[in-house]
Amino acid sequence: MQHQLFSTKIFDTKRLLLRPLNLNDVEYIFSIRSNDTVNKYIERKKCNSPKEALDFIEMTNNPENNALYRAIVLKDMNKAIGGVCLVRPDFENNICELGYELLPTFQKQGFMAEAVPMIINYALEDLRFASLQAHIHELNSSSLNLARKLGFTELENSSYTEEKIRVFSYSIKKLK
Repeated sequence: MQHQLFSTKIFDTKRLLLRPLNLNDVEYIFSIRSNDTVNKYIERKKCNSPKEALDFIEMTNNPENNALYRAIVLKDMNKAIGGVCLVRPDFENNICELGYELLPTFQKQGFMAEAVPMIINYALEDLRFASLQAHIHELNSSSLNLARKLGFTELENSSYTEEKIRVFSYSIKKLK
């Protein structure tokens, strides 16, 4: 099992590139991390300045940061529209958390259903996690529906205690 998530790997789908963030992504990161609609169901500090966006980009590109964030980029526009990440790895239990976000204008167009499986396969096949978890707010119907569509199952007896958060799991067994 690899004990680090940092990677420079780029993923390619029909319409999308999933790539590490770069300095040209400051405007995108500022817009998505300060967007009230996107942040409605995510527990995180709102981005208040381009400097904070730059700090986030630098943090994601630091090999010491044990997380993986990929900008979801529309190939035909060369425009970042969202992100998908692997965070909070638990190497002892062989589990990692999956997260995803998309600018509201690009929601409900199938971009996440195209992007997220690339990261799932990478996490399970290359990084060799036994399972992934998605922690989703109970009112975030789009994320709940995506998790179910991708084959995640809800954990009824999760040790996760955050109120209004439902925990879904995706296991390596589903790939076989």
